[in-house]
Amino acid sequence: MSRFGSRKPHPLHYYLYISDTKLDMLFDQIDKGVLKKISAEVKVDLKLASVTLREADDQGPTRMAKLKVVERYLDANHNVGTVQEPGDEYFRGQMDMQWGFVEPSFGDPGALFRGFDPEDSTCVVLVGSTYHVLGEGPPRYGASCTALPKVMQLLLNSSDEELPDDWSEFALHSDYYLSRIVPSQALDFLALPLAEKRIQAQVQEGEAPRQVHVILGTPLYVAVA
Repeated sequence: MSRFGSRKPHPLHYYLYISDTKLDMLFDQIDKGVLKKISAEVKVDLKLASVTLREADDQGPTRMAKLKVVERYLDANHNVGTVQEPGDEYFRGQMDMQWGFVEPSFGDPGALFRGFDPEDSTCVVLVGSTYHVLGEGPPRYGASCTALPKVMQLLLNSSDEELPDDWSEFALHSDYYLSRIVPSQALDFLALPLAEKRIQAQVQEGEAPRQVHVILGTPLYVAVA
C-alpha cells in the first residue's frame, strides 16, 4: 500500500498548452455561488483561483486552480463532446499528434496541434496562440490566434503552395507546416470546436480518396497523455 493511503491519487498532468485568455474569460462568467461549491469539490482555494492571471504574483498555482474549477464546471453544465462527435460547445480527446509553431508572413506565430486517426479517418487540427505554450515568452504584437478568422489567416499566410478551395482539405494537409523529424506524441486536450466537415479526400499520396472527418478547433489545454 502507498504511504499516502489506499485512495487512488489524482493523476498528474504534464501540460504543454493552457489558454490563460480562455480560462479568465470562462471563470469570470461562473456564478459566485457555483464557484464556492465547485472550489470545495475540487479542493482549490477560491481566492487563489479568482485572481486574474495577468495580475497573479505566481501564475502557476493560480492557473492550475482556475483550470480545475473551469473544467469541472464545463463537465457539469455543458455538452462536452468527443473526437467522433465534437458537437458545437466543447470537446475533449486523446490522439497521437504532431505539433509545432507556425510562422505567418506577419504577426505572432501560432501553435498547431494535428492528429489523424487512420482507423476512423478523423483529423483534428487545433490552433492557438504560441504564448499559451508553457515556457514561451510574451507575444510580440499581442494578437490572439484563437478566433476562427485569425486561425485561417494564420494558416493561409504561412503557405507558399497553391491553396485548395475548401478549408477542410487545407486543414487535413496542415501537417505541411510541421517538421517531419518531430515525432508525434499521445496528447490529451480540451478544446472549442470551430468548424467540422466530412469530405472525400486523398490523405496520402498514391492512396485512393476516402471519407475523412475533419475538425478544426482551438484548445483550452493540451497535455501529454
